[in-house]
Amino acid sequence: MKTLYKIVLTFNATASMLFIYLVKEECWIPHLGSWSIAVYIICLLLGTKICMALRFVLESASIEQGIREISITTDGQITVFLGYFFVALSIPDDWRTFVVVYIMVTLFIYNSQTIYFNPLLCLMGYNFYEVYTQKGTRIYVITQEKNIKGTEGLAFPRLRKINEFTFIDEEKTNGLFAGKSKRQKKSV
Repeated sequence: MKTLYKIVLTFNATASMLFIYLVKEECWIPHLGSWSIAVYIICLLLGTKICMALRFVLESASIEQGIREISITTDGQITVFLGYFFVALSIPDDWRTFVVVYIMVTLFIYNSQTIYFNPLLCLMGYNFYEVYTQKGTRIYVITQEKNIKGTEGLAFPRLRKINEFTFIDEEKTNGLFAGKSKRQKKSV
């Protein structure tokens, strides 16, 4: 089940590349014409929503203590995503070339031990964080948490493990914080 989820997550992360190519080539759904763009966008958003809803199939994990350093990587990952746009736009009007390039990019992402960046998650309120543990291990956490100001008392008690280095937070925050973040434990 975990492998199937990783395949869906990988496809979801690269689907925008397919979307851009279809729009560039004016590959419209019959009888919809350019309204196909709306259908493509809805499919991208639904795919992302479904992907996040199915994260329960992944193994539970937590980081209760030992976070040495944390930094947001959402902005830096946008450059990776922009690469998908440029690749999709630069492929000549040859669907075979696009299929080969798309499969290669998808395989690279699936086999990588890094994050599965999807900018649509940003639209849904998620951020991507790079976390260094006390042992020096670098991991990535995808979470809706917005108010992470430091590592003192920081914990991620409800994670789902995509791979050894990438985790999705199950805790929903909806961006509503008053005072201390729910994630920050009080120091005693």
